[in-house]
Amino acid sequence: MIKKTASATPASAAAHGIASKKPSRPRASASDAPATSAISGTATSAGAATRERRQRVQSAQTGMAVLKGLARLGGRASLSGLAGYVDESPAKVHRYLVSLIEEGLVAQDGATQQYLLGAEAMMIGVAAMRQADPVRAAEPALVRLREALEVTSFVAVMGNMGPTIVRFEEPGLPVTVNVRVGSVLSLLWSSTGRVFLGLLDDSRMLALAQEEFAHAAPALRALLDRDGTGDEARREVRHEVRHEVRHEVRHEARHEARHEARHEAGHEACGEANEEANNEARNEKRDHAAVDALRRAVQAELHTHGCASVKDTNLKGISAVSAPLFNHSGRVCAVLTALGATGGFDASPEGAVALALRREAMAASALLGYLLPDARPE
Repeated sequence: MIKKTASATPASAAAHGIASKKPSRPRASASDAPATSAISGTATSAGAATRERRQRVQSAQTGMAVLKGLARLGGRASLSGLAGYVDESPAKVHRYLVSLIEEGLVAQDGATQQYLLGAEAMMIGVAAMRQADPVRAAEPALVRLREALEVTSFVAVMGNMGPTIVRFEEPGLPVTVNVRVGSVLSLLWSSTGRVFLGLLDDSRMLALAQEEFAHAAPALRALLDRDGTGDEARREVRHEVRHEVRHEVRHEARHEARHEARHEAGHEACGEANEEANNEARNEKRDHAAVDALRRAVQAELHTHGCASVKDTNLKGISAVSAPLFNHSGRVCAVLTALGATGGFDASPEGAVALALRREAMAASALLGYLLPDARPE
C-alpha cells in the first residue's frame, strides 16, 4: 500500500516547529553599479556646466561694466580712476582691460599709461550714431504725453524753410489747430521755433528769422513785447539792446545831418537818395536788434527753465511749451512740443506739462547719446 504524505502547510509547519524560509531580497549585481555612477556623474557635470555658464555671464557683465565705465569717464581714464568708478579692485579691472585690449575695444596710451577706447569700440559707436534718429527716439514720448496729460504734442526738426513738424499726436478730444505733419512753424512766434532760434548757431537759420521779422505785420511785431512769460531777464536784454540802437541811430543821424549841411548846395538829389538808403539801413539794424534781443532772451529762458513757452502768439487762443532734444555732440537736433487751449493749458515753466516735457526730452536725448550735465566727466 502506498502512503500519501501531505505537504506541510505554513500553519502545520509552525505547529510542528518547522521553520519556514523567508524569501530573500535580490542582490544588486555588479553590472548595476556603472548605471548609478553614470547618473551621479551626469548630475555633477550638469552642475559644473551651469556654474561655468554663470561664471561666463558674470565675466561678460563685468567686462561690459569696465567698458561702459571707460566710456562714461570720457573715453580715457587711469586704472585707479576706472577701478574706483566701477567699484572693483584695480587688479581685477586690469585683467579685464587686458582682454578688452586683445579684442581691440580698449587701447593704452604708452606715454600716460591711461586706458582709452579702442578702434573696435569706435566702430561700434559710429554704427550706433548712424542709427540714432531723433524722431524715432521721441515717438514713444508723444504717446506718453498724450495718454498722461491728454495734450496735443509733436516733434519738429529744422528744415530748409524753418522748423517743420515730422510727428504729431492728438488726444481723444483734440484742440483745433491748423498745423499738421509737414507744417512749417514760425521761428519768432512759436515756442518750437524759439528753441531752435536760441540754441542753433546757424547763419541760414538767423537769415530766415530776420526775413520773417522784416515781413511781419506791426501787430505781430508787437507780440515780441508781450510774450506772456514776464521774464525779467528778457526785459533787461531788450532794454539794453534798444538803448544801444537808439544811441547808434542818434549818432548816425547827427553825423548825417552835419554831412548833408556841408554838401547841401548842389547835392539835393543825391542827399535824398542817401537819406533813403540811410533809413533802410537804420530799419534793418532795428530788425536785427529786435531778433537778437529775442534770441538772447530765449537763451536766458532755456538756461533757467530748460524750455520755452508762448501764449497766444503763434496761434490765437493756443499756448505751447517746447523742450530741446540734443544729440551726442550736444547740438539741438529736434524739439518736443506740447500745446493746448490757453484757458485750460498750463504753459508755466514749473507746471505739470513743462515738467513732463523736459523729462521726456532728456530721456530721448540720452537715447541719442547725449550725456546729461551731471553725468559728464570732470
